[in-house]
Amino acid sequence: MKGGLEVKLLLMGGREVIGSAVIRHVIRRTDHVVVNVDEMTCVAAEDALEEAHQHPRHILERADITDASAMRQIFETHRPDSVMHLAARAGGYAGQRLGTCARVDV
Repeated sequence: MKGGLEVKLLLMGGREVIGSAVIRHVIRRTDHVVVNVDEMTCVAAEDALEEAHQHPRHILERADITDASAMRQIFETHRPDSVMHLAARAGGYAGQRLGTCARVDV
């Protein structure tokens, strides 16, 4: 809580390497709530969040960030104060779905 107000961070890609590190840092070092939007593809690690996975200030929303309707609903539901876009698609998977990867990675 900052000044008695809840601060909400919406983070896209929180089950990947960098995103999960950011979530662990935020949970350990601040009072912020983290809304983690992740599609849970093959690069998402179930154990990457460590103790933050079950933390009451961590909310997991399983969604494709290229789905405008899903994202609109997430923004309306959670009303975040800040947004971090750390989602990405890379490697062989990117070569198979280049258009989708470009929409996610930009």
